[in-house]
Amino acid sequence: MLPVEPVEAVAERFLIWLDSLGIQPGEVTPLPGDVSSRRYFRVHGAEGEPAVLAVYPSSASPESAAFERFLATTRLFEAAGIRIPRILASNASDGLMLLEDLGTVSVFDLSEGSWSDLRPHIEAAIETLALLAARPAAEFAQINPLLDAQRLTDELRDAQQVFLGFSDFSGQEPERESLYAALDKLSRALASDPLVPSHRDFMSRNLMLPSDGSEAAVIDHQDACLAPRFYDLASLLNDSLFLSSSQEEQLLGRITADQDLLMSYRRCAVQRTLKATATYVKFALRGFDRHLPLIAPTLARTAFQLERLPEGGSVSPSIFSRWRDREAINEGVERLLRTSQKGSQA
Repeated sequence: MLPVEPVEAVAERFLIWLDSLGIQPGEVTPLPGDVSSRRYFRVHGAEGEPAVLAVYPSSASPESAAFERFLATTRLFEAAGIRIPRILASNASDGLMLLEDLGTVSVFDLSEGSWSDLRPHIEAAIETLALLAARPAAEFAQINPLLDAQRLTDELRDAQQVFLGFSDFSGQEPERESLYAALDKLSRALASDPLVPSHRDFMSRNLMLPSDGSEAAVIDHQDACLAPRFYDLASLLNDSLFLSSSQEEQLLGRITADQDLLMSYRRCAVQRTLKATATYVKFALRGFDRHLPLIAPTLARTAFQLERLPEGGSVSPSIFSRWRDREAINEGVERLLRTSQKGSQA
């Protein structure tokens, strides 16, 4: 991760630009961003509606390409008829972008409420995925690397290394090997899945609910790529949003009754949840710990999906028990973080 510019340096950059646009901000509030070197601010103008300011790194870096990718995927999502934040103004040379402010409430924020309130938004999101997947694959092929069999496998192997950090497999090598062999089989099965235009991070936290009551808007679409056809659906129903089996069945029943297709969905769900778990741990190791509460329920979701796959039949039951032991998982992660902190202080 690249170093984050101090607020003072960032402010010096964007205040001059806002002034050139005729915007005199009455208040500029930092927003919690992702784990990158981008910064986000809510700009409250002296008059008019607030907007979100995205500030990309000013120096040449891998992040500079993200600016152009966001512009490119904006055009593609708009062409698909998908609601996304409007770009109000942009300055590529200075890495500045002013976006429509969609408020602070996401579909994820509804997950603690009633299923009757949440379900319509999830069903609408599934319709959005259909719009995206129907776009010509060639439009997305060059923006970001394909999420193909090799990348899916690499991500799973990376996740396995993270598990070694907070899981005690001592004396249980056969159990560990049973898991890794199953994941290799899963990767090979996913390799035959067709690739379609995908958001790549289509989780409920990236679906914002505008205050005007209009349809949910999709954010953070700059990583859109070609991915297995059920990857986005697996992200939506398993990453951060933890549905009951009956709720999931209701939604999947609207899509397909084909068992082979359902197995493809579950394989994507296993891959996605394991990758997400590893990402949350790595974020915490970098000092961003707000995703820690998601680790245990995400691993429980992995167990739920893997048990329903043929590959899961060869996995030791102790693995599934371990992934459902919230207390043991949290203790293991805390132990890993303490060890990492001691190492950095040495």
